Amino acid sequence: MKYRLFQWLGFTLILIIGTIHLLMAPVEFEETRYVGALFGVNFLGSIFAASGILRNRAWGWATGLLISAGALVGYILSRTVGLPGHAIEEWFFPYGIVSIIAESLFILVILTKPWRLTKSDDLISLRGALQYLIPAAVVLIGTVVLVSTYVWDAKTAEM
Repeated sequence: MKYRLFQWLGFTLILIIGTIHLLMAPVEFEETRYVGALFGVNFLGSIFAASGILRNRAWGWATGLLISAGALVGYILSRTVGLPGHAIEEWFFPYGIVSIIAESLFILVILTKPWRLTKSDDLISLRGALQYLIPAAVVLIGTVVLVSTYVWDAKTAEM
């Protein structure tokens, strides 16, 4: 059960990271095309990583780590020295804050996960209602985080 908890937590976090980058890709693409394209690649990589994490495959976790670490480095660079052809951005942007929290938590999950990779493609080994409870909780948590971030961003844009 402990292994599944880490697996679902990693799955949820990587999907939150990818979804935030998908939502922000058009805005970034208008400012600087290559940054918008990188946001799109982040989303696609997150989907790829999530499929591997669901199967508890090393490549899924490694892809998620690469995406999370790359996004964190990009966030820090874009707020300190700046990216080529891209203005230095504000530190406290709602989507950015939620994204760096999710990226940091994903890395923390990888560092603390008790590693036991499976060879089978069984996606869910739980019985009865529990096999539906965990995915439902994942969707609910992800939705709450994304809607809350959207509302937070809308309120800061009004100021």
